[in-house]
Amino acid sequence: MAVALREVLGTPWRVASWLLSSTAVAIVYSVLLLFSFMSQVSLANWHFLSADLVGWSILLGLAMGLLASVQLHATVTSTDVV
Repeated sequence: MAVALREVLGTPWRVASWLLSSTAVAIVYSVLLLFSFMSQVSLANWHFLSADLVGWSILLGLAMGLLASVQLHATVTSTDVV
């Protein structure tokens, strides 16, 4: 698994894109997380986040960012073969 991660996130630009996409997903998810409770999409929802919800948003952001990085790497790799 470490070899696969090293191949996917092998350059500083790939790591930066993973962190950027992870941050974007975590921010958007943390705003939308309380939509059913607050019935509005607003940064004011962050006042109602608890520590476990923030942790979940960060974990989900990291996982979704990694998924996007793996998909991008697979797409680029498959188009280079042809």
